[in-house]
Amino acid sequence: MKADLIWTDPNGRILVLQIWINSIPMLLVAIYAPNENQNEFFKQLHGRIIALEKRNICILGDFNAIVDHQKDHSSGGRKRKKKRVLPKACEEMMSELSLIDVWRKLNPEEKQFTFYSNPHQSWT
Repeated sequence: MKADLIWTDPNGRILVLQIWINSIPMLLVAIYAPNENQNEFFKQLHGRIIALEKRNICILGDFNAIVDHQKDHSSGGRKRKKKRVLPKACEEMMSELSLIDVWRKLNPEEKQFTFYSNPHQSWT
C-alpha cells in the first residue's frame, strides 16, 4: 500500500495521509481529540479536510466522546454525570462530508466498549 503524508498538526493530535487501495485514493485521518475545547478542534479539522478537496475520507481514532448514551456507555447501574457526546462541530462535519460511524452501522444494537474508568466505574 502506498501512503503519502499530507499534514500533521503541531500538537500531535491529527495525522492526515493519502493512501491508495486498489488504485483508489483515500484520505486517512487519524485523530486524538482533546477532552477540552472539542468544538474548536472539530471545526479546525473540518476546515482542514474541506481545504484538501478530497473524496473517500476515513476518520479514525479517539474522539473522546460518545454518540449514544444508551448504546455507548455503561455505569453498572450507578447514576453518574453523563459522558460528553460528540460536539456539534463534529456532527456538522460528519453530515457535510457524508461520514458514518461504520461500527454502529454494522452493529446497530450492540453494546461494546473500549475504555473502562475505575474511578467512575463506567465503560465507554
